[in-house]
Amino acid sequence: MRGIFCVAIATLLATAALSSTIAPAAPDEGLVEYNTDTTNQLIYGNNQWSVSIKSANNTLVEKLTTSQKPNYLWIGCADSRVPPSTITGTTIGDIFVVRNIANVVDEHDLSMMSVIEYALLHLKVTHIIVAGHLNCGGIQSAINMTLENVNYLRPYLNTIEALTRNNPDHFPSSSSMSNSAAMLNKLTQFNVVRSLRIIKKTKVYQKALELNPNLKLEGWLYDVRTLWLNRFDDTHTSFEGVDFS
Repeated sequence: MRGIFCVAIATLLATAALSSTIAPAAPDEGLVEYNTDTTNQLIYGNNQWSVSIKSANNTLVEKLTTSQKPNYLWIGCADSRVPPSTITGTTIGDIFVVRNIANVVDEHDLSMMSVIEYALLHLKVTHIIVAGHLNCGGIQSAINMTLENVNYLRPYLNTIEALTRNNPDHFPSSSSMSNSAAMLNKLTQFNVVRSLRIIKKTKVYQKALELNPNLKLEGWLYDVRTLWLNRFDDTHTSFEGVDFS
């Protein structure tokens, strides 16, 4: 019993020490100091954010503790410059998000397809957004791989590189493409359209569309220079005859 008691006391002391280090401070107590060279700045940022959002909309916070009901599924790039909630001016609970390098949708990717299935059939989102962005490192790497000793990235980006290989009328050699912003932007759009076409063919999307004929599937582009989001028509004549396989 004495041993158990000592362990319990030690656990409580450790928990108290940890809590005093990272627990959000009350608004009138000030916030923890942080060193910008460590991850403490992230904890500090969370302290500020949590206090702010609770004071602004505590009802929403309480509601989201038990469930979520987002209207949107966002399939985007993992690029740190393109955080969905920030660039759309939305808040917690608004967007269901999955991100990877260059917003690639692959029907053989269980993680991606599970997210789509969950969003459509369980959360019943009303909009699916596939969002690419200009100056995407994944797009650039797909046509001009300069990274060394990569075991996963090269085969992962093959689907994007195939868009250029299968559509020589649209894309010249990769060496000239890497220096052409217009060609890179076109490939970025083609990559979004490819993902849209794949989603449309899936059984889960077709089932969701039967349940909700108003379900929207859209392609978006984000410009990291202007910070603007733009929708584009993936059925435009400019995409006719393109091999998206």
